[in-house]
Amino acid sequence: MVDNLLEWSTYDPNKKLSFFSKNTCHELNFFIFKRDKPFFDKFVKNFIQNKLEKSFIDWFLLSIDQPDQTSFSKKILSYLDDFCDISSLNALEICLLLETAFKKGDAKQLKAAKTLAKKITAKQTRVESERSPA
Repeated sequence: MVDNLLEWSTYDPNKKLSFFSKNTCHELNFFIFKRDKPFFDKFVKNFIQNKLEKSFIDWFLLSIDQPDQTSFSKKILSYLDDFCDISSLNALEICLLLETAFKKGDAKQLKAAKTLAKKITAKQTRVESERSPA
C-alpha cells in the first residue's frame, strides 16, 4: 500500500478511484485529504457524508473546511463534554480534537481542551520520569 501512496500523484483519476474503492480506510481518507484535496472533495467527502455511522475521524474530515460551530464542528467538540468519548480516541484523534477546539471552540470548550492538554502533558512527563534511570 505504501508504494501506491508514494505514487499517488502520478495516478490518473480512474486509477485513484479504483485504489480508493479497494482500500478505503480512515488512514487513506486522511492521507487523501492532506495530499489530494480536489480528489477528496470530489469523491472521498461524498463517501464519508453518506456513511450511516461516522467515526471521530469522519466528523473531523467533514468539519475541517466548515465555518466555526457547524454541526460537524459541534459533533467533534462534543467529545470534550464527555470523558468517556475522549477515552475512546487514539492519540491522533486527541490531537485533532485539541486542534479543532483551539481553532473553533467556544470559551468552555477551549478551557476543556487546555485542561486535557495539561493532563496529557503531565502524564507524558510522569511516564518519561519513570523511564529515566535514578
